[in-house]
Amino acid sequence: MRKKIFTLACMLCAVALLSAQTKNDTHAAFRKTNYNDAQRLDSLDAALQSEGYEWIEQEKYIEKEEKYPADITYRAYASHPQYRIIDDCIYDTKGNLVRIIRLTRAMFTDDLTEHIRTAIYAQDYKLGKHDISQAAQSTHEALRSVLGLNRSVQKQSATDPKGSAIRTNSYGNENLNNEMAKRYIEQLTLDHEKDFAYIYEITRMNDTQFKLLFLDTEGKSSFTLKLSYGNMDKYKSGFFRPMLLETPPFSIDVATPTGIASTPSGVHTGQIYDIAEKNPNFPGGEEALNLWIAQNLKYPEAAVAQGVEGRVYVQFVVNADGSISDTRIARSPDESLSMEVIRLIQSMPRWTPGEVSGKPVRTRFSMPILFKFK
Repeated sequence: MRKKIFTLACMLCAVALLSAQTKNDTHAAFRKTNYNDAQRLDSLDAALQSEGYEWIEQEKYIEKEEKYPADITYRAYASHPQYRIIDDCIYDTKGNLVRIIRLTRAMFTDDLTEHIRTAIYAQDYKLGKHDISQAAQSTHEALRSVLGLNRSVQKQSATDPKGSAIRTNSYGNENLNNEMAKRYIEQLTLDHEKDFAYIYEITRMNDTQFKLLFLDTEGKSSFTLKLSYGNMDKYKSGFFRPMLLETPPFSIDVATPTGIASTPSGVHTGQIYDIAEKNPNFPGGEEALNLWIAQNLKYPEAAVAQGVEGRVYVQFVVNADGSISDTRIARSPDESLSMEVIRLIQSMPRWTPGEVSGKPVRTRFSMPILFKFK
């Protein structure tokens, strides 16, 4: 009898392992087919990252406010009264970060992408790439400063993506006055110009850590990084400086990019970069963008009537000519808010495009749009 039970247990275990392997194979095939579709990859990654916490999307919640110990508005779920949900962060009743619900490409901010580049450039510097160890002391001081090696670990706000964390790579702009240091950073930029073509996979390591795998323009694995989140203050979290991990050799077949100049009017083809060397910019910069949104965003009457609030995460592509295309909603609390954000993005003026090696390129851009009653 015991032998039969043991045999049955082994069979069930084998079936479970086979099912898990089949699922992994299916996910791998999906990634290879959709490597350049950020929205579909985000849907897969978000589903995998949210396993065990599906109740956040499935159950109803009520919005609550607290003034102490911090002035917050959070989502409360009857089934989990021990949690306070703010955006994609779960906190306990004392304001400690419990879990980051998900990390998707749509949530990437300029600061996060700059911190990723900084971590990679800092490793090159510490390894003495291009014989930098022979440089003058003033050059080393300038490089250590711009690469964040003279400071304690910085964190960037997760609940406020435009928080006050120091942006560590002004890379040759007004904050890098040493000519040799500037040239060194420019060389590292050239070294890695093809390394950030695709964010291929974002996997959860634990409640507050994620692993990111990048592919280059040829579809080969370029870098793997660990991104960790922690508390900055009560009910406020942020990411630590990314940590480089060992990158296993890996490659997929990618389509050969075609030129943009020869494409018909209104049609845009060619490589879409998740991270460009120079990010695209709204005319007049970030403050002008925020002002334009405030002046042009309309709160849908249906959402007002139902009391719907929240953030809509939107992705779009800034083409090489500055026009906007491929507008997609990554996450939204309500369809009417999604439609308004799509209308808003599609009515934007032309941007200054992103650049790689000094040339304009198509760049994927993500941003949150907040709807909140005053």
